[in-house]
Amino acid sequence: MVDCKERGRHQRQRLTGGSSPRIWVGALAAIVFLASAAVAQKNPVSGPYSVVTIRVAKFDKATGEFASGMDMGADTLFNELDLSLFAVVEIEGAPGAYAAGRRLSVTVTEGRKVVLRTFSDIGVLNENGRYFVPILLPGPYCSDVRVSVRISGQTKQAAASRKLPFVCGE
Repeated sequence: MVDCKERGRHQRQRLTGGSSPRIWVGALAAIVFLASAAVAQKNPVSGPYSVVTIRVAKFDKATGEFASGMDMGADTLFNELDLSLFAVVEIEGAPGAYAAGRRLSVTVTEGRKVVLRTFSDIGVLNENGRYFVPILLPGPYCSDVRVSVRISGQTKQAAASRKLPFVCGE
């Protein structure tokens, strides 16, 4: 005759396939460790980011088209009432890097008046260590425009600005 203790052990073996709970706990711990190691490898240690350049293109609201080229140069724009601007801020860092909490702060002024203030999260840098943030600057403008950007969320300061000359008159 089989005693109760022996019968309980046989039932547990039938339910677990003959393996003990210790094996299941060990396997679960190994899976958790390997998964966390894989996630850690996807996000390389990111150093400080820097602003490489601010490029600006003219956008004509009357035609709905961009002017040729992505950089409008330093020419003074006179009475351009149908003109808006499209800026692209190029950010540089380690390839594939991502740092949660890093943001690009953008302030656009016309003369002394702030006309736009916005923020953009910085995503994963591409294989060349670059990330591009687009900004639409709706016109018209009649005074000098300054686009100022700053990266927050890191200890090393990273900022840049670009002045765009505008004049209006008779």
